[in-house]
Amino acid sequence: MNTTLIHKALALGAVILAAYAYFGEIPEPKAYYMKLAAFAMIVLAVVLRAVERKQEKKN
Repeated sequence: MNTTLIHKALALGAVILAAYAYFGEIPEPKAYYMKLAAFAMIVLAVVLRAVERKQEKKN
């Protein structure tokens, strides 16, 4: 399973979402949840990359 594109897209989307939450005119409760979602996306991207590297080492 090649997750390179997936984890890069997740990381990029998270950065865009976090930047919009910080610098956009978003009310605070919504901005908090957007930042939380961005953090979760970054964590998922890191986990997917770690899984991919582990599979690359096996081969």
